[in-house]
Amino acid sequence: MYAEASNDKLILSSGKGADIYYPMNKLPLFEFSNYVVKNGKKRKGYKSLKKKHKSVSKYLTVIKYKEPNTGNILIICNRKKGKSWAASPLYLIFYPSFPHPVLYSHVKAIERFFLDECGIKLRVSAVHIAVDIIDEGNRDLFRQVVRSIKPGTKRKPCKLCKRYKGTRYFGHFRSSNQLIVYDKSRQLRRKKGIVVPVGRVRVECRLKPPQLFDLPSTVNELANFDWSMLMPRYFSFHIPTSKFMLKMNMAGESWRRPIWRLRDLAWELFGITPSNFYRDCLMEHTQFTKHVAEALANFRWA
Repeated sequence: MYAEASNDKLILSSGKGADIYYPMNKLPLFEFSNYVVKNGKKRKGYKSLKKKHKSVSKYLTVIKYKEPNTGNILIICNRKKGKSWAASPLYLIFYPSFPHPVLYSHVKAIERFFLDECGIKLRVSAVHIAVDIIDEGNRDLFRQVVRSIKPGTKRKPCKLCKRYKGTRYFGHFRSSNQLIVYDKSRQLRRKKGIVVPVGRVRVECRLKPPQLFDLPSTVNELANFDWSMLMPRYFSFHIPTSKFMLKMNMAGESWRRPIWRLRDLAWELFGITPSNFYRDCLMEHTQFTKHVAEALANFRWA
């Protein structure tokens, strides 16, 4: 077993102001792929993009670019719709293409381009930091991770978020932070036709720095930021103590359940309060903690 950390998605935007136009044919590294929205008319790929980013519906022009060596995608939105006057004049989404994460060199080149060509400074609107837990051949890994993860201050999976098989969402998409746990092997196979050995589960923190006080707000600050702070602030790994396992067995209940469900059962069956449950009924899942902590400590984006 081991773990890998990466920058899985990055969103940059400009400050409020008038519409921004840029020389499309001068964009570095990335090549024009197609219009997703042109003069307000929706084209191929709009529905799937809007499903991931509702903000694209605020713009009259949305263009998809591709970096030919990696296949990584850049979406650039500009020309705000009249009713979306409060939107950023420029909205950029950097997507990875497995196994290539979002690359610092690509983002930095685009940032310099807009500064040099348009005099526009870009800020970080959202960043997704992912950790893949990899245990090849372990078909039960997703269930093991879901059972052991404590999602920071989130109580349980978000009911308002659509639930997909092999995925758990913690926190609403409008929140300043979300935690997503999903079966990466399954996602790659089903959605992208990429086959990797089973036993790859992703724990992904989706963060909005403008709403959080201690996260980087610029590309330069992101470059060497230490993401070790994600654990345990946003997630941690635990298993029930042997004493609590025995208590559950004696009550005729299985202890092989997610932590949030065990917490509720501890109260319903034994009157154990949540604070006492976390203190007395759980212990650290040393294997997951060790590998994920090492991956985060060693990860630097630049």
